[in-house]
Amino acid sequence: MIQNSTGATLSDTGAAVFTGALDVLGNSTAGSNIKLYEDTDNGTNYVSFKAPDTIAANVTWTLPSADGTNTQVLQTNGSGVLSFVSAGGASAATPTALGTVYGQTPSGTNTVALGYQAAAIATAPNGVTAIGYQASSNMSWTSGTIYSTSVGYQAGKGGSGATNYYDVAVGAFALTSITSGILNIAIGYKALQAGTTASSNVAIGYQPLYTNTTGSNNVAVGHETLYANTTAANNTAVGYQALYANTTGTPNVAVGHSALSANTTGTSNTATGYQAGVGVTTATDGVYIGNAAGSTTTTGSANTYIGSAARGSAATNNREIVIGFSVNGQGTNTVTLGSDAGKIYNSFTVNATWTQTSDVRMKTNIQEDSLGLSFINRLRPVTFTWKPNNELDQDNPYYAEENKRDTTTVIHGLIAQEVKAALDTEGVDTFAGWDVGSDGVQAISREMFISPLIKAVQELTAQVETLKAEVAALKGN
Repeated sequence: MIQNSTGATLSDTGAAVFTGALDVLGNSTAGSNIKLYEDTDNGTNYVSFKAPDTIAANVTWTLPSADGTNTQVLQTNGSGVLSFVSAGGASAATPTALGTVYGQTPSGTNTVALGYQAAAIATAPNGVTAIGYQASSNMSWTSGTIYSTSVGYQAGKGGSGATNYYDVAVGAFALTSITSGILNIAIGYKALQAGTTASSNVAIGYQPLYTNTTGSNNVAVGHETLYANTTAANNTAVGYQALYANTTGTPNVAVGHSALSANTTGTSNTATGYQAGVGVTTATDGVYIGNAAGSTTTTGSANTYIGSAARGSAATNNREIVIGFSVNGQGTNTVTLGSDAGKIYNSFTVNATWTQTSDVRMKTNIQEDSLGLSFINRLRPVTFTWKPNNELDQDNPYYAEENKRDTTTVIHGLIAQEVKAALDTEGVDTFAGWDVGSDGVQAISREMFISPLIKAVQELTAQVETLKAEVAALKGN
């Protein structure tokens, strides 16, 4: 029996057709929710539908002759005909496709599984979160507390019978091959996707550690960082394609776009900066700091390049040190300091003396130097020892309450103030053998005294030749 709001009974005319006035009571507009109650259920059992059109009184309602399915609702067409249609659709013929969500029911406690075959395991332990198609689907845990999280299409899917734990996989195919590797963090599309027994890796970005299978303790952050790594461990790569080609080289550190990107098996290299060490393939023990630092090196080992575009003179140099901006080194077992404006270098395994550019093609206004014998004769070579730091005047930049200097070694040299006085007497103020540092302390460069010494020897030679000529003349007489 169906009644309206005034208690009037709608007549049953047979064949499940009811006639009579149906009061809608404020819900007569299109799209409004309408409920029909059975009075024997105390208002708890009802049919709910939406009216697509205005509902008029005294309409004849024709009910379906059979029940609908579990997923259908009763709907009116606005002309008194009721039919069962799919939920969310305007009609049975044109439902709105919303996709399918599968909520799994794994037996483990504190476990969430949402998605087709997500965490599809017989017995799950505590603390598993699997969201997405086949997320953590191959896990074979039977007991214990796992605390693994997989979010994304086949994220953390795992190889057959996988028993990994404490892993985090976020992104499609992230950590999808894992079997027994533990403590991994893989975030991004195909991050660490080939990892099987690899453990304690961090892979964040697009395809970081993409080929890695068993290498552990690696950190790869950025687009295709450590992409080709297979079994190497203890590498750190941060930046676009940093250590991209590395396969078995370890332990390397590369920070910056394409830093050490060509390295394959080179070990113990450190590169920081855009394309730092970009050409290295198998070199070992190198340090590359700066934009494109060491960019020419491929197989040379134990080199140090510091500065933007600081580089070696050849790809195979070993134990070369280059420091400065855009400066080219001098080869194996040398140290070079400077910039594109000039440099000095030293072959530290041969003579350990500094060399500086002196090419005539780079010089102009060349004049004879007058600083010679007279200047040298004004100098006073001395021996001395250093004062302790705590005996210096307190305004001296080298003063310290605790002595740090060697006060016992006897040193042979000159006094800077006396060199300055000799230069003043000679009327020369361009000689770089004497200088005042930025801290106000006077200093000398012993190397610069070679030039006036050469001049002094030449003057002495001329005097000797004159005397020899005079002696010869006297003997001839």
